[in-house]
Amino acid sequence: TDAFAVASAHAKNNTVIRSHLGEIQDVDLPLLGYSVHVVGASGEANFNLKLKGSLAAGTAFVELKRQGTWRPVAGRLVLQDGTAIDVTQ
Repeated sequence: TDAFAVASAHAKNNTVIRSHLGEIQDVDLPLLGYSVHVVGASGEANFNLKLKGSLAAGTAFVELKRQGTWRPVAGRLVLQDGTAIDVTQ
């Protein structure tokens, strides 16, 4: 979906995520790792993206809002050791 494409691009290009994980090599969406609600041109979506970077791996939680187009509004990265980092930009 368009929402997944925006969430994935956000995770790959986010400077905070890249500083912790390195260049993102793989983005995986677990079977139940998302929710999307759309009504007309408005909506909201949440994704739990498993990321594998050149330095480390982690999980990005990305929240999107839609008013015509999808845009990230909140995010957090959880490292393998459980450390959570705000990545909202």
